[in-house]
Amino acid sequence: MTLTETLAHTPNLGQPSIMESMRAAARDFGKPPVEQVRELARLCFGPGKLKPEEYFYYGLFGDRYDTGLQRRFVGKSLEVKLHHLTCDTQAWLIAHDKVVCYGLLESLGYPVPKTRAIYRRGASFPGLRTLGDEAALAQALRGGMTGPLFGKPARGIRSAAALSIEGYDADRDILRLGFGQTATVEEIVEAVERYAEDGYLLQDRIQQHPEVTKICGPATATARIVVLLQGGEAEIYRTLWKIPAGDNVADNFWRDGNCLALLDPETGVIQRAVQGIGPALREVDAHPTSGEHLIGFGLPHWPAARELVLSAAHAFPDLRLQAWDVAFGEDGPILVEVNVGGDFNLPQLATGAGMLDDRFLGFLRDCAVERGMEKDFRRLKLSQAAAG
Repeated sequence: MTLTETLAHTPNLGQPSIMESMRAAARDFGKPPVEQVRELARLCFGPGKLKPEEYFYYGLFGDRYDTGLQRRFVGKSLEVKLHHLTCDTQAWLIAHDKVVCYGLLESLGYPVPKTRAIYRRGASFPGLRTLGDEAALAQALRGGMTGPLFGKPARGIRSAAALSIEGYDADRDILRLGFGQTATVEEIVEAVERYAEDGYLLQDRIQQHPEVTKICGPATATARIVVLLQGGEAEIYRTLWKIPAGDNVADNFWRDGNCLALLDPETGVIQRAVQGIGPALREVDAHPTSGEHLIGFGLPHWPAARELVLSAAHAFPDLRLQAWDVAFGEDGPILVEVNVGGDFNLPQLATGAGMLDDRFLGFLRDCAVERGMEKDFRRLKLSQAAAG
């Protein structure tokens, strides 16, 4: 696969087919196919609107899940509706465009990654080095900036098209990438050209706290902190840690080998860690690459990270459901991004519990009332989840 194809790659966890998953669930977990089909039908038409592949993705065929617990899980189709229920769509761009988001957060005094330049065709920003065409991008990569750098689309999600640059080798006219890879300047320019309209950011790579690097290596590992903003009060709902492994350039769980960890929201200590999906989903005690012990490890600067997120949440009052990614630098936490609602699969996998618990259902109900969307809330029939 060429660099251009790699950066254009769509995130995919490589989930087995439904038939393969059914056979594995029957063989390894003793769940007869007829019983799987019965549960599938019940969940597809249940409050979480789970699709068949999501039933297997979360391992809901396992012994730990009775009918009541299964019905708490949220499928992707319902997730989107809950984002609309809790977050005003007119405010989505503020979070989705990283240039806008970083500008807002930095102006309010919050620590964010240092942006060295943006490649955006035809643009020219007085306060930010702007590379307006391919020639300017190539020149900057050859000598206008020193590494290590991290590149990502300004409106990208799930680390798609992320790029780690260690530095430039002038003798060979190549860029040294992460994990010993190399690419020519022309290859990099060609690969990011598809993002020229919305913009592609080049940032200083975050210098992580040594304790984090010891476990995960050089790739930035962020905590996902889910925040509920209600009645002028911000509340942390779920906390987890996205753990990069192997040669992965980013911490997103769709990248093969990465792990997820459930964090104690008060202390930032790992309580549970998982790797894989579906029948291959398993709990792990040690990092798959470094071998460092995970359970019981506490993230550095955790009290400061909590305080930072609870404060910054108020910068986005129309986003009542926020999912923050926070990195842990040598000197303190850094706000990497805020997501509108966030992917529910991450907290559901890390905790092994569905999102539709009593606290979240109450929050959704209050949001609907506050936004005049009671009919929309009732139409979702989420009370079935509470009933089990």
